[in-house]
Parts: sequence; structure tokens; C-alpha cells
Amino acid sequence: LNAANTLLEIGMIAEPVDTFIISPFGLRVVYVSGYHLYSNTMQGDDKQVLWATESTLDGYAITPDSVYTVFKATLTADSTKKLMAIPTVGGGYYNISTDMPYGATLGAFGITADSLRVVWIADHDANNQRDLFSAPTTSGGGEAVKLNGSLVAGGNVSQFSIAPDSQSVVYLADQEQDAKVELYKTTHTGAWVKISPAGTPSSTDVYSFAITPDSAEVVYVSNQVNTSIKELFRVGITGTNVRALNPSLVVGGNVVSFKITEDSKKVVYLADQLLDEKFELFSTIEMSGVYLPVVLK
Repeated sequence: LNAANTLLEIGMIAEPVDTFIISPFGLRVVYVSGYHLYSNTMQGDDKQVLWATESTLDGYAITPDSVYTVFKATLTADSTKKLMAIPTVGGGYYNISTDMPYGATLGAFGITADSLRVVWIADHDANNQRDLFSAPTTSGGGEAVKLNGSLVAGGNVSQFSIAPDSQSVVYLADQEQDAKVELYKTTHTGAWVKISPAGTPSSTDVYSFAITPDSAEVVYVSNQVNTSIKELFRVGITGTNVRALNPSLVVGGNVVSFKITEDSKKVVYLADQLLDEKFELFSTIEMSGVYLPVVLK
């Protein structure tokens, strides 16, 4: 709708629109049609072709400051995979990562909250070994930094999250022992540290995690105490002061999911804590490990 409350057609193209996203400030729409990536104003009066090389577009996102659109593409001609950034209003593009050949894996990517860097998973260095990388959004290529430590044979980075303050990245990987997934924190210079406890049994894993909104702590689900029970833990983002957030669980009980409040003080989690297979919501108080049942009506 415009000021006169009449409908405006944003995309005047022959092919249908496949997907679209709106810029964080609500000024432009970026959308995919076939192998083309377009940008237009909300009024539909400034359509720009951001990408038109025949390819498969595998994902795209707009930087928080709305200046750039970051996207992945697999070229039809030779199956080369590219991670690029282009001004959302149109212009020349930046190769964030080095081009990757056929058969390579270019996985998930994320953008820091300050819009300055892009983080992604790929097997740049060794085929079928997925590492974690970071580079400036306006990189000209060749500026990628590997963020994780050396991986054992069969090891991979499986998941990551960028801290809200843009300074750290937390990731899951079987970095030191194949098939044992542990939790790590790293910086954009590649200075990493393991933040889940050392010396846990070989059969333990970290299953999920989230960084608190204040970027100070990480909450995660693991079977690090009892390999048959998934419990909830928190740890400082530098690896200090690990503690369980839930009390002892009933035999067969597990924590299955959780959410952190915006003030970073509480965690609400779903678990069959009191009776096996009866899943209820519980809340920790100010990350202290004190819990109360949360009743939903």
C-alpha cells in the first residue's frame, strides 16, 4: 500500500517470485525469481538486479544495517559454489569466500549484529571436513580466517551461533574426538577455547545451545553427567563456572528444549522432570539453578 492506500506491485517480472525478505529498516524487499536475485523499494520504483548468473541460489540474508545482501550460489556452468555480498541497492559484489569446486560443502552462514563480518561452515581446507570461517562482509576473497581448532579425522563443525555483541562465535564440533560433540567458543581471529567440561566420558555430547542476549553466558543441553540423561547447563562464555540448571530428573527424564529471557536472567525449559514422559515447563531463577514449575492455562 502507498500513502493513498492503493496496492503497489513491487516485482514486475515474467517469472513468479519464489521467496522474499524485507530489509531490517523496512525500506526494501529482496526476492528470488528463478536464478535471479532482485531488490526493490517498498514502493516498487527502484528494481535492481543483484544477481543474474545462471545458478541455484542456496540462501540469502540482509545485513542488520540493511546495506548488503549476503547470498550463496551454485553456478550451473561448473557447479562452483560462491558466498558473496552485494549492496542491497545494487552494485558490484564481493567474494566473501574462495570459490569452491563441485562436490564441496558450503553450509550455513550468519552475519554479525554489527554487519561487519560473515561466518560460515565449509570444507574449504579438506574435502568432507567442515570447518568454521569468518571474513569481512566486504572481503575481496582470501581474507577468511578459520575459527576452530584442528579437527581429528572424521571431525566436523556442525553448528554455530554468533554472540549478540558480535565479538564471539560459539560452535559445536567433534573437534578432539570423532563423534563426541563438544562446545567451543572462538573469536574472529581464531582464538578458540573449549567451554564444555574436559574429561567427560567418550559417549557424552552437547545436543543444543544458545548464547544469552547479554553475550556473557551459554546455556546448553548435554548428557555430560549421566550419559543416559540430557540435562540443562550454563557456562560463562569463556568457559568458567559450569553448573546444572535443573535438579535431579526422574529415571528416564530428559530436558528436550529451552528458551532464555531477553534480560538473560531466566531460562524456561521443557522436560519430563517429575514423571517420565510427562513433559512440563520449568523456569530457573536468575540462572541460579533454583527452579519453579511454570503453569500454562
